[in-house]
Amino acid sequence: MFIVLHAVDLNEENSVSSSSDNFSIMKHIFLILRFLLQHGNGTLQCFVIAPLTQLVELCPKVFYPELEEQETMHFDYLESILNELVRFCNSKNRDLKVKSVVLLYKLLRTNITKPQHLLRFNVRVSVAIAKVIGEQESDTEGLQDCFGYMRKICGDDTLSEDAHLQIHKIIDLMETFIQQNELIKKNSTDPEMVVSLYHKIANTFHHSPKLRLTWLNNLTEVHYKLGNKCEAGLCKITMAALIVRYLKLGGQLKKLPSYFDLLFDSIAPHINMQKLLTPNENEQLDSSQVFKGENWNLNQLIEALEEAAKYFEEATFFELCLEVYSMLSLVHKMDRKFPKLVSTLEAHKDLVLRYTSEENPLDRLVPVYFRICFYGKKWEEELRGKMFIYKKDTRFNLSMMIKQMEDQYGTKYGKDNIVVLTQNKPIEEIESSLDDEKLYVQIAGVQPYTDVEESKSRVTFFQLNFNIDKFIFESSYSQTGSKISENDLGAQRKKKTIFKTKYPFPYIENRIEIVETYEIILSPIENAIELITSQTAKVLSQLEAVPTRVNLLQQTLQGSVVPMVNPGPMRICETFLSVSAIQEGHYKKEDIIKLINAMDIFIKKCGFAVRLNRYVIEEKHIKFAQMIESSYSQLSVTVEQAIADAKKVLDIKEPEKEWETDL
Repeated sequence: MFIVLHAVDLNEENSVSSSSDNFSIMKHIFLILRFLLQHGNGTLQCFVIAPLTQLVELCPKVFYPELEEQETMHFDYLESILNELVRFCNSKNRDLKVKSVVLLYKLLRTNITKPQHLLRFNVRVSVAIAKVIGEQESDTEGLQDCFGYMRKICGDDTLSEDAHLQIHKIIDLMETFIQQNELIKKNSTDPEMVVSLYHKIANTFHHSPKLRLTWLNNLTEVHYKLGNKCEAGLCKITMAALIVRYLKLGGQLKKLPSYFDLLFDSIAPHINMQKLLTPNENEQLDSSQVFKGENWNLNQLIEALEEAAKYFEEATFFELCLEVYSMLSLVHKMDRKFPKLVSTLEAHKDLVLRYTSEENPLDRLVPVYFRICFYGKKWEEELRGKMFIYKKDTRFNLSMMIKQMEDQYGTKYGKDNIVVLTQNKPIEEIESSLDDEKLYVQIAGVQPYTDVEESKSRVTFFQLNFNIDKFIFESSYSQTGSKISENDLGAQRKKKTIFKTKYPFPYIENRIEIVETYEIILSPIENAIELITSQTAKVLSQLEAVPTRVNLLQQTLQGSVVPMVNPGPMRICETFLSVSAIQEGHYKKEDIIKLINAMDIFIKKCGFAVRLNRYVIEEKHIKFAQMIESSYSQLSVTVEQAIADAKKVLDIKEPEKEWETDL
């Protein structure tokens, strides 16, 4: 250690150029000191700060190089030391804290008259504080005391009035981070609010790329700890998209295909919707000293993409993972890093083989969704009177969601003040009965919604759960308002409430505000048509699945053709396609024809599925297959007879066929 202290004792004339031998000596001394700071105990850390202070005084260019020198340094000494000092400022070791504050002030005071150096410190210290806040276990109360001590040091310092003002401005900025952290801590029981706060903070730093990426990385860590793996991956993809923009502004990535940016849209549609960098912001960054002072390189992009791929695979969004591998392949190819290209292509191939395996099909984690409304005057402005869709992992059900709401808001507002509404009546119907002193949460499970045309192109798991911005809540009712039996299909109307969100799921947040609501009312026969069409879509999805998912195929068949499991098709035929029902004229002819066509398609698709099941089953499933075939045979006779009778009553002629084949 004494050798290091002696080596630091250089005069300022010998430490001028970043290309000189003395600069190289300074670099190695700094790395030794930094290692001791990171790995030493409190006593050693206090001791190391003294030579670091000398290094700042004797060789300020190590920490504040000129703009043209920054490109050749490939290492940010200021950022590295600030990361450690800010951590120590939050330490419980008072001696270490005081010494760290003094050195932090010295770094701030150095070259206070040069705006570009002041700006450099401003950005680096903000990033360091953001990183400390990002560590969820960190308590940042110690930082607040340190900023007060810095103000005292500044007050005792003999500086110009303008210099005092500049230092106080930077301390004010540092204190705003602590205020933001206090807001995050205040809402720590509400994970969705914490996520929203991190995202909002990140979006405030359009002018400072490094800070924006730091807060997005903090958000990634929050999501991962909460188990939101897909959202963590989307954070990394957003970071990657920003890094691409920054690299291009810096004149890099010229050999990358022009369509590379468009690939982000196929993974994260919100990137294009939010327009992460507007043309005006591009111009501001291009001329910004903050932006020019950053070292942007391909490794940052590659790291973000690799981590995104990892998170998507853990979330079982394998299709997104494959898209990221494709992007990585293009980057490695452009950079002529062929060993990395081979590794990425092998990972891509391995995932495709596992994805298409018939023997060991990959499991899927199916997300669940809830519509949650906040009623009552005592809610904070961010929630009061608003409706959201919450995305949760597959283990969540309605009772768990209710308990989460009661627990997280009960802790903040008092359990007696939280009232959960499970009856999903419009606010207009219940507003007069609400107590102004209570806080109401209305919760309902919802499903992703696609209209008839859209559902034709959304068949697979991925298509049904990606880029979804509409959700549906369905309720049955009678025209008279009286309670109806589940079996009384002739009186069973359906109200479909559709909720449209501001952004599609999955998103960088797992709670998105509802921006539009509308209703669709179905008559009893329209309800029946939809029930059959929906069941047909489920059968079709299993017919088109590659490889065939035997378990899912059998479950779908059981829910389609076995009367004990799903008596719906039989009852629909009895209720709407019987001769008496048609002759009584309760239903429109065009609706009956639609139902006939829907039933005809349904029974044919079920027939294909029964044949497929017979082909793919193992010996142990033969009895089950025989039961399915027997049930299908009975159902097909009933349905075909009902269709024939209905067509006869309606005088619908069968089109003449030149030839037929036995399917």
